[in-house]
Amino acid sequence: MFLSRSQNILVCNKQECDVGLQGKDMIRELNEKEKAMMKHMRKNGRITSGEVQRMLEVSRGTANKYLTKLLSLKLIERLGEGKSTFYVLR
Repeated sequence: MFLSRSQNILVCNKQECDVGLQGKDMIRELNEKEKAMMKHMRKNGRITSGEVQRMLEVSRGTANKYLTKLLSLKLIERLGEGKSTFYVLR
């Protein structure tokens, strides 16, 4: 397991992730596309579903699936409504 404080991401193997921690302290494993999204948000301060679609060359449904996962892990938060929706790091 390693912790990158500048990136605010903890990565672990399956056994280490099963320790039962809750909230922001929970250890998470992100796939490469989710890590790219987090990197984009660190660099640019925000991301939209359209940016995810273009950056990762995925459909709107897939982009929203990735965003929903990051929301459920409480790594990002949604701001705005409708076409003005964007996401920022927590």
